[in-house]
Amino acid sequence: MCAICGWINEKERLNEEQSTFKEMVDLMTCRGKDNTGYHFEEHILLGHKRLAIIDLEKGNQPMYYKDYVIVYNGELYNADEIKENLVERGYKFDTTCDTEIVLKGYVEFKEKILDMIEGIFAFCVYNRETKEVFLARDRFGVKPLYYCNKENNFIFSSMIRPILKSKVVKPYLSKEALGEILALGPSKKQGSGIFTGINELRAAHYLRYINGKIEITRYWNIETKECKDTFDEAKEKVRELLTDSIKRQMVSDVRSCNTFKWWA
Repeated sequence: MCAICGWINEKERLNEEQSTFKEMVDLMTCRGKDNTGYHFEEHILLGHKRLAIIDLEKGNQPMYYKDYVIVYNGELYNADEIKENLVERGYKFDTTCDTEIVLKGYVEFKEKILDMIEGIFAFCVYNRETKEVFLARDRFGVKPLYYCNKENNFIFSSMIRPILKSKVVKPYLSKEALGEILALGPSKKQGSGIFTGINELRAAHYLRYINGKIEITRYWNIETKECKDTFDEAKEKVRELLTDSIKRQMVSDVRSCNTFKWWA
């Protein structure tokens, strides 16, 4: 699974919060026990918990390229195509993991990389020169991503518990959140972080944070089109898409306990 976490405060130094931040990241060990990594600056703390799937030796995070730092949770299903595109543009790769592909893809295409990649993900790219923080979530919101913005503190995380651990926000339930739990639980409405002051970055959205301001943009939406295929044509197309989708999700350097077999 992996997990990401970050704490930004552009007004005050975060040096004294490093120990608390490490405790925040440790709360997400259940999402990744293979490696823990940090990037610390005076005004930003980034953390990552890794569940190693691809490139077990070189894929630890945070990962760096030029002025950019990434913490990433996810898996790309068209990684080879994106990598080939970047190689043609002169990029070289030191790992075989998709984290490096997302990082260098963002450096080359900025937010347009989201129109190109296929997969499940939640990631943060931090520009050390401009101090801009870029967060993005996959099209269907498979990978979780929560955030809060309060009193010059911007915190994001794959889980809600680390945000509460920071004590920037308190675990108060609003009437609306309580209604969600009672009426929809264990589900909730999109964008809700349940606790007052905590929000969820919605699926198919990206967020920019710079100079204390948040800008959220939707980058994808479902399009409805008339189907003109016959029943047999539609059946074959669905079979091809489903088979391709399953095969794309089986890329791993870790031996699986499950055996996949597709009956034609």
